[in-house]
Amino acid sequence: YIYIYIHIYIYIYIRTQGAKRIATALSCLTSLSLLDLRSNDFGPTGSQHISRGLAACTTLTYLALGDNIVGPRGMAHFNEILERTPLLEYIGANDNELNADAIATMCISFRSLFPPLVHLALANNLIKDTGCHHLSATLPWLPTLQILDLRLNCISHTGARALAEML
Repeated sequence: YIYIYIHIYIYIYIRTQGAKRIATALSCLTSLSLLDLRSNDFGPTGSQHISRGLAACTTLTYLALGDNIVGPRGMAHFNEILERTPLLEYIGANDNELNADAIATMCISFRSLFPPLVHLALANNLIKDTGCHHLSATLPWLPTLQILDLRLNCISHTGARALAEML
């Protein structure tokens, strides 16, 4: 067998229409291992397109989605990717207006999948204490997690304590 690993980096501000076009190309890349779509402003609708485009890709290990303003609705689409990518080690979702509800949905996916996640980057979102409680309850399902980036999320000592107690 010959395995070809494909890595894609796109930083061209593609927005929703670009996400739709890229999703079409992604549907042909079943051995994609790294996808970096940071800073493309494709929002929740673009998230849906990208998620559909990655439907056949089970080899993804690195997914960077930072600064795309996907919000809770867009993150729900990316949770579908989690269900199909058992090798995912890195998720970068910084600067996406993710709130506690988006984190709760993501945590439900983690609990059913046990991904080999090593790095979860959620900086500069709207997670707050409630989101921290969801994450802390999920940490036992993420035994390989080494880095959890929650900078700039308006987390008080209550949320921090909930996480610290589970570490």
